[in-house]
Amino acid sequence: IKIKNYCDNDNIEIHKSRILIMVSGGLDSIVLLHALQMNREKYNFHIGVLHVNYISHCNSKKMYNFCKDEASRYKCDFYIHKEKISIKTNFESKARSVRYKFANSIAKNYKYDFIFTAHHKNDQIETIYMNRYKKTDWVSLIGIRESYGKIRRPLLSIEKKRINSFAIQNQLKWISDPTNQDNSFLRNRIRMEIMKNKSIKEFDKLFLLKKK
Repeated sequence: IKIKNYCDNDNIEIHKSRILIMVSGGLDSIVLLHALQMNREKYNFHIGVLHVNYISHCNSKKMYNFCKDEASRYKCDFYIHKEKISIKTNFESKARSVRYKFANSIAKNYKYDFIFTAHHKNDQIETIYMNRYKKTDWVSLIGIRESYGKIRRPLLSIEKKRINSFAIQNQLKWISDPTNQDNSFLRNRIRMEIMKNKSIKEFDKLFLLKKK
């Protein structure tokens, strides 16, 4: 995963910048954190780790402690926000609102240049599929944007299987969120009932997604 190439291609000056990474403790965000850490010394940027604990499942505390330990191991500043959100509500929407509000606040107060998230290509496909299912407006059908304000998503053109391979090759550890297996969430149903039966190339053709 070539973080520097991503930044060059998108006209982002990463050298000596301050980057705040949103880290859940799951596979994707841990891979992003590790990839940035690998390039940190060479390009002399500062890393901050932000974690939001929604206190919503049995692994919540474990994931918080893990993220705190990873931030300490990599000598990163660590920012935590706790806010209980019931999974019986519109959880994904409320959780998204909470974490971006907190991330933007931290970025402003501590002068971070960028906020990095670990959204990847499979997330993009799921999002577009969800928005088509819900028949949202045309703007929503664009899906997840690679950049918005200070937010950057360097993994958005990367398939999940490549992220998983990177984690295995680098012997990374992560903690799984048990709610990802809960079929009461539309995103999970799409992932487990629709996406597993199609290849990424089929979705590329369907949604006109172009690989970088």
